[in-house]
Amino acid sequence: MNFIRMLVLAGIVLAQVGAANAQFGGNLGNLINKVAPKPKQQTPDNSDTTNNSSVVNSPAEVNTAEERPAQPTTDSASLPPLFEAARKCDEAQFAELLKKDMSSVNKTAEEAGGRLLGNLAYYTPLYFAAKAGCTNIIQQLLDLEVKVDGAGNPLEFDNTPLTQAAGNGHLEAVKMLLKAGAEPYFGLNAACEGNQAEVVKTLFATEQYAPPGGSTDVVLQKLLIKSSTNGNVEILKLVLKEMAKLDPQKQYRISGRSSYNEALGDAVSKGQLDVVRIFVADGADLSLKDRSDRSLNQRAIEGNQPEMLA
Repeated sequence: MNFIRMLVLAGIVLAQVGAANAQFGGNLGNLINKVAPKPKQQTPDNSDTTNNSSVVNSPAEVNTAEERPAQPTTDSASLPPLFEAARKCDEAQFAELLKKDMSSVNKTAEEAGGRLLGNLAYYTPLYFAAKAGCTNIIQQLLDLEVKVDGAGNPLEFDNTPLTQAAGNGHLEAVKMLLKAGAEPYFGLNAACEGNQAEVVKTLFATEQYAPPGGSTDVVLQKLLIKSSTNGNVEILKLVLKEMAKLDPQKQYRISGRSSYNEALGDAVSKGQLDVVRIFVADGADLSLKDRSDRSLNQRAIEGNQPEMLA
């Protein structure tokens, strides 16, 4: 009896412990649920787009960007109509505009109401026509006796119609401007830079290509350096020919005119064999040194041009 009674009591105890554990487990589960972060409630696609529209680009923002006025992308975008017609070589449009108003023919683009033009603000219609090589428009403007060397500072190489015509190889335009009284000097540098040998030849033919109060000899020395440095073989020949006209004995080859030796040395250091051959044909003294007392062999070594070594 005692043994059976003990078993019954033990069963009662175990049942009570199990009930307590069950209750504790439920309380623990409730605690975990309270502490753990709740999973985010998934938002439907349509509400998500609406909520995030301020983070991405809202329709209002996109429309604002699209409706914003475009800024001019080229200097010509804000040229006055007459200037724009000259730039485009639109002869019919230019003639029509000229009939309505001739007051701008001697004005700069800025004076005629152009905006945001940069350097083009200071140029006249003749400048734009010369740059385009538009001879018919050039002639119309010359018939009106416009300022042939432009309205700006004539000593600036890039500020005259002749400069633009010469640099771009518009030979007929160059001849028209020269006939109208343009200074040849302004076109020489541009023609040399643009490798326009026929234009250089035409400008030399005027025999008046020195700047006002300047020296023809100085001009030729500068062109000698420029043409040899740039490898403009045909122009170099023209320059040497012109130098020989001023100095038939060609003393410039051996005298203190160091530009000759400098030009030859530069050609050697750059490996410009065609240019060197022209100097040799001209009778250059290959033993002479430059201003820095460097021989041609030294220039060849400095320029890493072993094929130039004598």
